[in-house]
This record gives sequence, structure tokens and C-alpha cells, in this order.
Amino acid sequence: MTIHCENTYKGAIEIQTLGKFTSKTDAINHGLGISNIKDIVEKYDGEIVFDTNKGVFSVDIVI
Repeated sequence: MTIHCENTYKGAIEIQTLGKFTSKTDAINHGLGISNIKDIVEKYDGEIVFDTNKGVFSVDIVI
């Protein structure tokens, strides 16, 4: 199965720190989504790739 998602963004995204923080002010209730997705993909020996290009953030998952 392959999953591809895209979303626009403003500002800067550091791919290396994804899933380790959130830019939202209510940090205790945010910032868990990407780390949860990464954990699930790893559990099932899948592959996940993040990319940014011209204001578009994308993730590709293969399980």
C-alpha cells in the first residue's frame, strides 16, 4: 500500500526534527501525529519519506 499526502505551509520546516515538537502554543495537545505515524510505519517494516518543495510539505508511506 502506498500513501501520499501534501499540505501547504508557511515558514520553515526542519525535516530532521519532525515529530519532536510543534509550533502551536498549546504544545501539550499537539505534535504527536507525525511521531505516531513514524512508529506505526516502522512497526510494519514500512518506509516513510518527508519532503518540502516550494511551500508544499509532502509525505510518502509504503507499507
